[in-house]
Amino acid sequence: MVTHMHLTSHNKFRTFFMFTALSLVLPLLISTNASAERFTIRPANETPYVEPRKFDDNGEKFTSQYYPKTLSQGTIALLRDPILEPEQFVIKLTFGESATGCFKVSDMGYDAEFIGNRLQIDTNEVYIDFRDQTNNPHFECDKTTKEPTASIIMSKAMLEENGTEIIHIRSDTIENRFDIFMDEQHIKLLPATTDVYPTRYYKPQTLPGGKNALIHWFYPENTIVVYTPSVDMDAHIDDEIMAFGQAHNLKPLKTVYPTFTTPIQTPHYYYFVDEVGYFAKKLNSEKGIEIGSVELTKKVYGLKGDEIKPYSSPVYAKLPGTYQ
Repeated sequence: MVTHMHLTSHNKFRTFFMFTALSLVLPLLISTNASAERFTIRPANETPYVEPRKFDDNGEKFTSQYYPKTLSQGTIALLRDPILEPEQFVIKLTFGESATGCFKVSDMGYDAEFIGNRLQIDTNEVYIDFRDQTNNPHFECDKTTKEPTASIIMSKAMLEENGTEIIHIRSDTIENRFDIFMDEQHIKLLPATTDVYPTRYYKPQTLPGGKNALIHWFYPENTIVVYTPSVDMDAHIDDEIMAFGQAHNLKPLKTVYPTFTTPIQTPHYYYFVDEVGYFAKKLNSEKGIEIGSVELTKKVYGLKGDEIKPYSSPVYAKLPGTYQ
């Protein structure tokens, strides 16, 4: 039993009287409590002491070799997964601390629910486990980087049906909110203007080219990525790639989604809709395949002068990847 009390006496007599009365009543209160709870007095504005957990959710006891760790900072990203439906996506939260060594780290658990106009995501602590450490860690242990994550599968329909306008992410000690902007073509998250410290704890994951991973496009069916890895980064080949696309029934995505911008700033990556599905049905998001070539020119420097020489560059295609 916990009692909140403010001692605000104006004179010594009142203070003495209160403590005298309390000393007489306390034994009676305690003696009538069958559970013999400890009776404590503290200022009303003091934060109560919380006993640290001694066991995990499965009843395993925490020790110096096995213990919980609370999230103090993390990243957030919107990802694409090829096994999901076209309007589904993944909200990925990553623990802000990664480590390499001979130990195990659990993934972040989470609870998610729709409350009013917000999607509430509560992340749980992770468990650090040194108990099965080998005697020869430099030879036998798994030294891969441990980076706990939580992946929440979400969809455009679920957000619309629940009138969701905010994603609120929190753990025991930290929280951030993100405003949702969504239309038929894409979803975008922006740090909530109501947050005192926007993205102080959950920072947007940064992608190549300086963009962040808080935009996800709901691509039309048979959207593919066409690219030319062997071409110099500063070469201008837009006209040649557009002509290649037109010759192969590929429609520039920009003509379907006028506001589209490439998620990753990578030179010579072009987004098309394969209108007849000829290439799309052969592709996956992991590895591209060669679908043709374009004829280009480049300057060749020589002792007798510079020359412009023609060459053929292979063109590859794949389905949009995780961050595309």
